[in-house]
Amino acid sequence: MENVAALYPITELSKLLGVSRSGYYRYLAQKEWDRDGELKQQIQTIYDERKGIYGYRRIQAELLRQYGKVVNHKKVLRLMQILGLKAIIRGKRAYRSTYRAAESDGRVAENLLKRDFTAEKPNQKWVTDVTQFRVGDQRIFLSAIKDLFHNEIVAHHVSLHNDNVLVLET
Repeated sequence: MENVAALYPITELSKLLGVSRSGYYRYLAQKEWDRDGELKQQIQTIYDERKGIYGYRRIQAELLRQYGKVVNHKKVLRLMQILGLKAIIRGKRAYRSTYRAAESDGRVAENLLKRDFTAEKPNQKWVTDVTQFRVGDQRIFLSAIKDLFHNEIVAHHVSLHNDNVLVLET
C-alpha cells in the first residue's frame, strides 16, 4: 500500500481519523525514537566488556554501579532478549580426585593388609599415613608409623613444604 499521506492532505486525514495535526507529527517523531535505546547500548557495552559471561542479574548490578541506573531485572532480561544476548554458561570442570591422581601417578601402594589390622608379633605389620597441616602460610606434613601389634606409634616424621626437613623419632 502506498503512503496515504502523500496522496491526501494531512489536515483532511486528521479530521477523518479524529486526531490533531500536531498529534500525527508527534506520532511520526516517536515512531523513530527508541525509548530504551540508551539503556540497550549500555547493556550491550557491559555485555561486551565482560565477554558475554554476565547474565541479566549481574548486568542489572553493573548498570547501577557504572551508570547509577536503577533498572528492574525483568526489564534488563527483556532488553537482553530483544538484543539477542545470552550469558555464556560454563560447563562444570571435571576434577580428578586426589586419590585417583595418586593412583595414576603410582603413589598408592598395593593393598597387602586386606583390612586385617591385627598382628601376631611385634614389627610384623606397620602402617602409616601422611597428614597435612597449614600453619600460617606454610604446609607441614606429618607421617606417623604405627605397629599394629601394640597399636603404638613407632616413629614419626615431620617435614615442611619448602623441603626443610625436621626429623623427630621416638
